[in-house]
Amino acid sequence: MEDWKRIYNKSERKIYMIGDLESYVDNKIKSQDYRKVRDDYVVQCPYCAGDAYKEDTSYEGHPYLKRKLYVYLNKQAGHCFRCGRVFMNLSDKLPETYKLPEYNLNQQDFQLCKLTDEYWNLGLFRYFSEYDERGYQYLIKKRHKYMKDLYKILKFRFFGENPVIPFFYKGEFIYYQIKYIKHQHGNLPYFSPPIDYKPPYIIEKSINEKFVICEGVFDAIACLILYPDRTPFALLGSSITDYQIAMLRSYVPQDILVYCDETQLSVRVAEKIMQYINYAQIDIVYSTGMDPEERLKSEMAEI
Repeated sequence: MEDWKRIYNKSERKIYMIGDLESYVDNKIKSQDYRKVRDDYVVQCPYCAGDAYKEDTSYEGHPYLKRKLYVYLNKQAGHCFRCGRVFMNLSDKLPETYKLPEYNLNQQDFQLCKLTDEYWNLGLFRYFSEYDERGYQYLIKKRHKYMKDLYKILKFRFFGENPVIPFFYKGEFIYYQIKYIKHQHGNLPYFSPPIDYKPPYIIEKSINEKFVICEGVFDAIACLILYPDRTPFALLGSSITDYQIAMLRSYVPQDILVYCDETQLSVRVAEKIMQYINYAQIDIVYSTGMDPEERLKSEMAEI
């Protein structure tokens, strides 16, 4: 099992097996060592095949079942009912959402980077409106009802009708992002002022030991409600940068939950974090494409 990496869940059991699942399945197809069942390829489970589970003290599978791995037709994920492992494809084909200067993670002290653009600077924020009726209606109708109070608590302002979201780090104002309601700025839904190192959006708590990592600012706000005991930490994209890891590490987190829109993205983010924060408990949330805000809305509809 040298070609497969593992990510553990909270109970320390080995759940996620990360590797080149797509090539593994392709090789089985070429050798005719597979079959199709409904929406799955059925191939031999690489974990059970070599009886690796016999030496695994954490193994709690079902040895009477066949050693079959059921893999989605897109070859991105699969599940073995015998050993209970979830296999995830790790591919280098996904492009980085942002291309920024590399941050030196080996330096001793974290160096904070604040917004200093000639026009889009921190001083401009105070000229944004504290309230706009159309912007407010957008927040409570298009996002969710909790924004009625949260927009004030989170210190939102408005650039015309467009919400402006301020970013803080340990209480210090460092950045902001504008949500364009009508995609006015270059047809993009968000405008992020230029900065050397893209910061995460963090909703800080009184104690910041447990974190939930997500993609966007409104996902972070949803996580504030879904995971009230955790500090939301949004990446502004589907990958985590070295600078963001350095910022996360400065909090000395003890427990990290990664919740991206897709499970494969969560795995990639978790795996990178583990390289630099290897003392913390790291887990991921399995997702079929529903992001945290969509999940919150779904749960609200069931109340």
